[in-house]
Amino acid sequence: IQAINSIDEIDESISKLIERIREWYALYFPEMDVIKNNETYIKLISQNKTKEKIVEAKPDAFPADIIDLEDDINPKDIEIMNNYANSIYEMQQTRKNIEEYVDFKMQEIAPNLRLLVGASLGAKLISHAGGLKRLAMYPSSTVQIMGAEKALFRHLKSGDRPPKYGLIYQHPQVRGAKWWNRGKIARMLAGMISHAVRRDVFTKTFDENVFEEFKSKAEEIEKNNPFPTKTTKKRNEERSKGKNKKRKGKKKRRRR
Repeated sequence: IQAINSIDEIDESISKLIERIREWYALYFPEMDVIKNNETYIKLISQNKTKEKIVEAKPDAFPADIIDLEDDINPKDIEIMNNYANSIYEMQQTRKNIEEYVDFKMQEIAPNLRLLVGASLGAKLISHAGGLKRLAMYPSSTVQIMGAEKALFRHLKSGDRPPKYGLIYQHPQVRGAKWWNRGKIARMLAGMISHAVRRDVFTKTFDENVFEEFKSKAEEIEKNNPFPTKTTKKRNEERSKGKNKKRKGKKKRRRR
């Protein structure tokens, strides 16, 4: 639980720090913006002290006719930026190490859950529940909406539509499904997660076919529902009408 929470916090910190170094380093080497991958960007700066060395390290990325190789900034400024980038690079390596640790621990304590949803998502579910055994005691309906508590309370308070999924939306099969099938696949996945976790906690048996079984069921749902149903269309129309009414009401208030 501590490890997966640490990864989330590291990700948040790295994203802010990279945004800062991109703005800062652009003062010295604006052409570096062609490097879109953040990890590659940081690695190039931390391992190469000057423009010339960066271009030598990745010549294909920089057209020669737009690069000004003259040093037009104080060497002390370059050194500070390089050290800053090196600190971010070390954080990225720390994140990788913790990620490997999470994968190892998930294989050790929850192999069925890891195989079904992956080490990262499985660890997030355990963290949200407060422990593996507590997750095993939850009904599948609770597992399905874990992480969507705000939407659930909004539904209970104002009568909005209830959430169909929470953390399990991060699963590729749910996220990549057609929008009218996501709820069905999420419900089916939540049930399989409950069975997998209970197998990990109580019977200690490993089902190597659990992911293939889920994948085939998800594909069957997609195959049997190629188009949205009429009720789904009506609900979306009603939802869009309701949003339009709210917008009109806000505009009237502003005019008054």
